[in-house]
Amino acid sequence: MERLMLWLLVLGFGGAFLWQLTARVRLIAAAPNTLSLSGPASASTLHPRRRPSAEDDGRAACRRLCPRAGVLGFMAFAGYTAAEFLAGLGSST
Repeated sequence: MERLMLWLLVLGFGGAFLWQLTARVRLIAAAPNTLSLSGPASASTLHPRRRPSAEDDGRAACRRLCPRAGVLGFMAFAGYTAAEFLAGLGSST
C-alpha cells in the first residue's frame, strides 16, 4: 500500500511539474521577441536604487540594538535539528 501511495505521489507531482513546464514554454513562445543581447545593461537598469522604507529602518535599528538575535536563532534551530536527527537515528520504527 505504501508503494502504491509513493507512486501516486511521484506521478502526481511529476505531472504537475510537466503541466507547469508546458505552460511556461507556451508563455515564452507567445511573448514578443524584444529581448536584445547586443550590449550589456547598465547597473542602474538591472538594480534601480530605491528609497529605504520605514520597515528597512526598523530592521536596521533592530540589528543595531540586538545583533546576537540572528546568531542565537540560528544556533537554536541548528540544535533542534541536530537533536531530532540524532533521535531519529536511534528509533527502530
